[in-house]
This record gives sequence, structure tokens and C-alpha cells, in this order.
Amino acid sequence: MTTGEFADKVFAMREAQKEYFRLRTAEALRLSKSLEKEVDSILLTRKNRPIIANYGVIKQGVLPFDSNHSW
Repeated sequence: MTTGEFADKVFAMREAQKEYFRLRTAEALRLSKSLEKEVDSILLTRKNRPIIANYGVIKQGVLPFDSNHSW
């Protein structure tokens, strides 16, 4: 997933959240929660993946987003 794709997912999540608070319908809540769960899953996967940082040292954690790594 690229940074742009992630940003698009977060944008969709925020729009769904705004829609829920505007309408307060069950369908709007379902969509909002579904997108939030997807974003949380992406972030958790990103946080927990082993990454190769400077000089080939393997570290656990979050580095700035880039499009060179798949999630």
C-alpha cells in the first residue's frame, strides 16, 4: 500500500465518521466502524512488522511511510 492509498483510506474513514454524526443512521455507523477497523488493522500491521533500517539492522516499530514496503 502506498502512502497515497493509505491517505485515501483515512480520508474515506473521516468522511464516513462525519456522515454518521450528521445522520446518526445504523448504516452510516456500520460503514464508519468498518473503515476505522481497516485503518486500525493497517496501522497495527505496520507497527508490528520487522523492518530493516540503517545498516541492515532489523528493528520493530514504525518508520515514516513510503511506497517501497508492502504491508
